[in-house]
Amino acid sequence: MKLIKLFSIAILALGIAMVSCSDGEDGIDGKDGINGIKGQDGQDGEDGQDGQDGEDGQDGEDGQDGADGQNGADGQDGADGQDGENGVGFDELTQYGYITLEMEGKRVDDVLFQDSTSFKFTPIDPAELPINNNVNFGGNTYFFDIRRFLSVPDKNQDDTNSFVKIILEVTDLGEDSEDISLFGIEINEYAVVGDDNKYFVVDGTWPFNTPDDDGIIMDVAYDTTAKHLTFSFAFTIPGAENVTGNDLHISGEVDIIALEAL
Repeated sequence: MKLIKLFSIAILALGIAMVSCSDGEDGIDGKDGINGIKGQDGQDGEDGQDGQDGEDGQDGEDGQDGADGQNGADGQDGADGQDGENGVGFDELTQYGYITLEMEGKRVDDVLFQDSTSFKFTPIDPAELPINNNVNFGGNTYFFDIRRFLSVPDKNQDDTNSFVKIILEVTDLGEDSEDISLFGIEINEYAVVGDDNKYFVVDGTWPFNTPDDDGIIMDVAYDTTAKHLTFSFAFTIPGAENVTGNDLHISGEVDIIALEAL
């Protein structure tokens, strides 16, 4: 009886076990787990070798020229060159000094003007020395007859050469009793050219019989050994007596070597 009961229990257990082994419905998925910690980066590998350079490409076309730059500032002027040598005969014709002449006034067209120049050429032809560069002395009186040309003179054209002629008579020259009894000036065919390229010609003779009283002559000096004469002068010619028709102021200096005939 007991054996039968055990056998029944065994069959029952086997049946329960077979029922439990049959597939049931899937259960709900579980939650994802937490991500693990990131691992460390590995070491960089070595750089590979450089590749070979490629061939040069063709040159491109030239670009357009740029605009010209501004001119730079002018440089400083260089030093003046040495003066050239005087022409043949220059020294001979200028060795006896000069007469300067300054003129100031108003032209016939009422334009103001100023002009200055130097007459420094002396003819050395013996036949002309008495009227160009001469001094005479008699008693206690000196008489000077001086003429200087603006350019190298042509002795065949004295009337058209431009020159200044001065005569001067002085008594007791260099003494306290010095007296200038005569002064005369001739300006021959001298052209005054204005800045506007208009000109007029001064041509005339003006004698002064009382130059001392009129204060025309100043600072007369004469070296009797070297025959060196210097003085200055200044005067005014009324408009009625000169080509401008207005007062003409004339001044100048004489610095000459006069010659004395034996």
